[in-house]
Amino acid sequence: MLHQAILSFKLERTEEMITPRSGLALFAELARGFKVEPRAERHFSRPGYKRDYEAWSHVEPLLLMMEGGGLDL
Repeated sequence: MLHQAILSFKLERTEEMITPRSGLALFAELARGFKVEPRAERHFSRPGYKRDYEAWSHVEPLLLMMEGGGLDL
């Protein structure tokens, strides 16, 4: 069983209309639970300048876009 990592929410059944992208929160929680961020930081080079972003700042949105159907590779 995967324990809750970051996000604090509970799942409930509802008859209300929701967006299909609401499942991305679960995917993000799963990525955090599997500790994908430290793995990405370990396998990508460190920023060279103060203005550069960490690897996870690029990897997380890419993963969420792929999971959400916004990016076909």
